[in-house]
Amino acid sequence: MDMKKITLLICILCSVFCAPIQAQTDTTEVKKDTIEGWKFTTIDSVGITRVKDQNRSGTCWAFSTLGFLESEVLRIKGKEVELSPMFVVSKTLIDRATYTVRMYNEPRFAEGGSAYDVIYCMEHYGLVPKAVMPGIRYGWTEADTLPVFSELSAVAGGYLSGLKKQKKLSPVWREGLQAIYDTYLGPCPTEFEYEGKTYTPLTYVESLGLVASNYVSLTSYTHHPFYEKFALEVPDNWRMDQMYNVPIDELMAVIDNALAKGYTLAWAADVSEIGFTRKGIGVISGLARGIDGESHRGALEGGGLTWGVLGCGLNICYPRENYPIFEQMKRCGGIISEYTMDVPPKAWHFPMRNRIISGLSDGVLVIEARSRSGSLITADMGLEQGKNIYALPGSFQSSLSAGCHELIQNGAKLVFRPEDILEDYPVNLKEKKGFDEKMKLTLDNSEQLVYASLRLNPKDVDTISADCGLSLKETIRILTNLELEGKIRSMGQNQYVVRL
Repeated sequence: MDMKKITLLICILCSVFCAPIQAQTDTTEVKKDTIEGWKFTTIDSVGITRVKDQNRSGTCWAFSTLGFLESEVLRIKGKEVELSPMFVVSKTLIDRATYTVRMYNEPRFAEGGSAYDVIYCMEHYGLVPKAVMPGIRYGWTEADTLPVFSELSAVAGGYLSGLKKQKKLSPVWREGLQAIYDTYLGPCPTEFEYEGKTYTPLTYVESLGLVASNYVSLTSYTHHPFYEKFALEVPDNWRMDQMYNVPIDELMAVIDNALAKGYTLAWAADVSEIGFTRKGIGVISGLARGIDGESHRGALEGGGLTWGVLGCGLNICYPRENYPIFEQMKRCGGIISEYTMDVPPKAWHFPMRNRIISGLSDGVLVIEARSRSGSLITADMGLEQGKNIYALPGSFQSSLSAGCHELIQNGAKLVFRPEDILEDYPVNLKEKKGFDEKMKLTLDNSEQLVYASLRLNPKDVDTISADCGLSLKETIRILTNLELEGKIRSMGQNQYVVRL
């Protein structure tokens, strides 16, 4: 098979990251690990443009594939360009809405799409620079420049729902839908001036040296014959793009060959698939002592994925006590750092790395924070980045809860159970409810009483016994059973917390 072009980019669809965080500032006892397999060597290097933020638009397919095309322009023309995602989004969603109406609301209208939607747009409608069509016209402040589609989706979806109820459509229904997208994203230009020249979207594509027919889609599935084309059966492939199906080893060989020859590739994947984590949620934190380590451990024990953002080089595990988690995360998530190998942890590295934690997350959960802690820095950064901020209240006598209470006073969402966060994201709560009901069925009355008395703050055996009105001997027996069943965790010194 003759492969002309192929590009390196990861397309991550609708992923949700909630990040329990805690400040890490103690830089004593720094120990470096020599970890086999973590020596990075550059084999192939291809040019890319800066990473873009799709924020809460549900249009990662447009951002990522345009990044792919920007890399192609860099390779072909040797210059950097930044293309407008919202031009592609407007053209594509109008087409998808039209298709949905014509097919009697099947498939369901949504913001999702595929890499092929961008290639199709490039071929039939063209592309424009982001400077010509920024596409953000609804920010509450001048600094509010990241796309948020919740209102736009509700308005467009309501319009289409109204059309569905009509026995006969007027000839102008599509103009009404176009007006909605023009209002929120701005009208798509038919001609524009850029860098001293006049273009149409199609002639601009020509000037970049991009040709849609040079790009093909490859995949590897066993439910279709190899070496034949087929349309992948997923809702976002609503244009029914035909993909070449090849054995997985040949697919990898094509990728290796393309990279070796200086091409990049567009890699489409969906990490919102529930199989990626227990709830479709990944945990991002800082691998620090205390809450950080416990959040990573909880994600791993729950069969999910978790990522740690370091304030040092990738080959250094700090603190050393989290080395077992560090090793597991290499297989079930990943380790992230902006620092080169062998860079030791420094106090000022940790507030800086917190911006990465909040930037990668869709929601920031603060479990413990003093009045002036790194957690509050992360929450402030998350707020500036348009993230949802959550805080867990604690004892008013505990200095570790003071920061959480300040956040709640300032508008952060108060949470005390997982559902308080899950309800803000498109994840399935039925599984969690079934789990809670199953747990209640497996506990007798005394066990339920003890379990219900526990919180995330450690509680000692004597207090538990007094709160529940049980003897010390009976309380210890129940706590032992609950710990063996994995429902609670011992924190040492006869203190226990509930396991989420």
